[in-house]
Amino acid sequence: MKLILLSCCLASMSLAATVTTTTPTPRILKDSRLSPQQDGSYSLDVETEDGLRRVEASDGAKVQGAHRFVHPDGTVSEIKFVADEFGYRAVGALLPTPPPMPAHALAQIEAARLQREEAARLDAANQGSRGVRR
Repeated sequence: MKLILLSCCLASMSLAATVTTTTPTPRILKDSRLSPQQDGSYSLDVETEDGLRRVEASDGAKVQGAHRFVHPDGTVSEIKFVADEFGYRAVGALLPTPPPMPAHALAQIEAARLQREEAARLDAANQGSRGVRR
């Protein structure tokens, strides 16, 4: 009896796991694309009825664009980006930011800057005194 009960439980769990709900695919409101050209330039602007939007353009060396989407609570988020010889850089309210530097770290950085300036000043003074004979 326990074996039958266990089998029924396992069968119902496996059936429940395979049942999926499908959401309808949102309609495309805008789809403007310029295929890649000989110089590598291209552009695209795609928007769907559920608030998703992707805008992207390239001159062949640099890509700029943005991704916009709507959260389940209705708030809209956008991430803008640039990709070029300096890498991929994204900006947006959702992206994490580092905490501010502690005061002691800023003080150490300033002290190191002052030490480098003093060393450069002493090197310049020593270079000038080597050329003078007495």
